[in-house]
Amino acid sequence: MAGIAEGLLVFWINIGRFAPTIELATPTAKLDPILRSYAPDGQVFGWNRFTLTDEDVERLRGMVQATATATKSARVESAHTKGSHYSVQELATLWGIGVDKIRELFQNEPGVIKIQKPVKKGRRAYQTLRIPENVAERVQRRLS
Repeated sequence: MAGIAEGLLVFWINIGRFAPTIELATPTAKLDPILRSYAPDGQVFGWNRFTLTDEDVERLRGMVQATATATKSARVESAHTKGSHYSVQELATLWGIGVDKIRELFQNEPGVIKIQKPVKKGRRAYQTLRIPENVAERVQRRLS
């Protein structure tokens, strides 16, 4: 429901990154013989059971979204070669705004490379923008 794999949720709970609101008691009466076969000394790791409230699910969604956004930005930054041009999608990811807003900001900006196919009858025009680093930095300074 929160967009997270069960294994990752278990990992986050075990390392303390996420703490569910409700922890259920282990039903030891039913599991006792089984648990003793796995852990004769009585030390059982990983048998905790949790119930997630609506607030827990919302917190998880926020954590997953923040992790995904950070991962995308890091991926774009690591893949980008210094001195090369940005695509509209790359800048949208780095700046955390929509693709349409990036297009609007850079449409009439000097120094942006515009690649456009000739318009055919009955079809809309397509335009590809490539934004040099120095132009992106200039617009970012102007907007700051």
